[in-house]
Amino acid sequence: MAIQLSSAMSSVHHHRTSSLRLLGSRSGTPWTIPMICSPVRCSRHGATRCSLEVGEKVRRKCSPFLEKERKNVTNETNNNTPNYWKAIPDIWRSNAEKFGDRIALVDTYHDPPSKLTHNQVEQEILNFAEGLRQIGLVPEEKVALFADNSCRWLIADQGIMATGAINAVRGTRSSDEELFKIYTHSESSTLGEKSSLSNNSAIKGISLYDYNEITQLGQEYRTKLSVSPKTGQSQDLDTIKPDDIATLMYTSGTSGMPKGVMLTHQNLFHQAIGVTVQNGYGLTETSPVVAIRDPNCNVLGTIGPPLKYTEVKVVDKETGLTVPDGSKGILKFRGPQVMKGYYKNTTATEAAVDKDGWFNTGDVGWIVPKHTMGRSHKAGGMIVVVGRVKDTIVLSTGENVDPKDLEEAALNSRFIHQIMVVGQDQRRLGAIIVPNKDDKMEMPKEKLLNLLYDEVRTWTASCSFQIGPILIVDEPFTVDNGLVTPTMKVKRDAVTAKYQNQIANMYK
Repeated sequence: MAIQLSSAMSSVHHHRTSSLRLLGSRSGTPWTIPMICSPVRCSRHGATRCSLEVGEKVRRKCSPFLEKERKNVTNETNNNTPNYWKAIPDIWRSNAEKFGDRIALVDTYHDPPSKLTHNQVEQEILNFAEGLRQIGLVPEEKVALFADNSCRWLIADQGIMATGAINAVRGTRSSDEELFKIYTHSESSTLGEKSSLSNNSAIKGISLYDYNEITQLGQEYRTKLSVSPKTGQSQDLDTIKPDDIATLMYTSGTSGMPKGVMLTHQNLFHQAIGVTVQNGYGLTETSPVVAIRDPNCNVLGTIGPPLKYTEVKVVDKETGLTVPDGSKGILKFRGPQVMKGYYKNTTATEAAVDKDGWFNTGDVGWIVPKHTMGRSHKAGGMIVVVGRVKDTIVLSTGENVDPKDLEEAALNSRFIHQIMVVGQDQRRLGAIIVPNKDDKMEMPKEKLLNLLYDEVRTWTASCSFQIGPILIVDEPFTVDNGLVTPTMKVKRDAVTAKYQNQIANMYK
């Protein structure tokens, strides 16, 4: 059998690669939690080392103690796992109960963008899992999912796990030969693949199922049984044991045929439990972190103090002189993580890193002054990032405006999908707005314009500057049309160039 995952299907899930499908024949899935290696501390010698970096000499010297610590880590993982967590998809049930209508999953890459709550994600997973059962997938069969990261991939991945099946995974950039070897080696009953692989004569004749067909099959079956959203987990999920195989992750295969690594649900729980997520700041040029918030002194609004051996200063944009703490300017850093330079681009290197080794981030920020008294005495020396220098809008009045606060405030409106503030060399600010398609429907343009004016005024009322004229555009800013970066940052110059005539008319 085959399950197609192409982007022409669901209005809920949009895939970046339009030629992906799930196909079928016998038995694989990776978990999306980062694979962070475990720290191992030797109780005898006091050294904390990454478990992947413990050298042979250290292993021989400390092996009894390292083994004891390894057992402690395993016991701690088992003790910290909630007793109702047996399979990875149990996490989604738990999250749905705790966080319900909070947004869990956002896909902004395609039009229209999709947002799913924790409840919706759980139900999508359960519907997909039930659909797989209806077409014959059974526990411990293997599923090869050869696709790239997307909302639909996550639903398929977790849906497969929820059936008790095993997922073998690979991205689509691998060669067809390598993908086919993994497919056959894993004895998969289902294959998610690049369209070119379906031309292979060895997998011809497989029936094709649409992704939506699978989801709809499952949804209809669960509705027929009157399955409650709160208690709708399948019997199969409840029978999965922590030491059951969840995924076959194939190695890179640089020295021959890729090897399938068997990872259990418990293996993956170990990665999910106790992982501390910290807010940090940095750039590619700084390898990439220069500052991070300390969990023991977590001051909201800051990005923490600079890392050890890292220096920071704030300089005036015009004079280049260092300004006192509390004053805004351009952030500069110096430290061992600053790049050597840009490859084959001496001019850009000299513009970014001065002769004393200070790297110009291009970001506007300030350093919190040190205080000896009051609630903020611990915040002294921490860094606050305000915005990008190149994003600053200079009005004809000479006022400098950081558009970020206005844009973030306006995006609280359910009618606004994207917004970019404009106004360089103008007397007042304006904005280019992409409305939310779900909400604008067939609303007359004049009515929509008035609605957006009211929304912008309401949500930005507390900001220092206000937005005047508005330009409504239908085409979203996407990676495909070159108006946002792969990290979804709006390319202001590109948007301005695309709509320069409309912007000029807006100010007439």
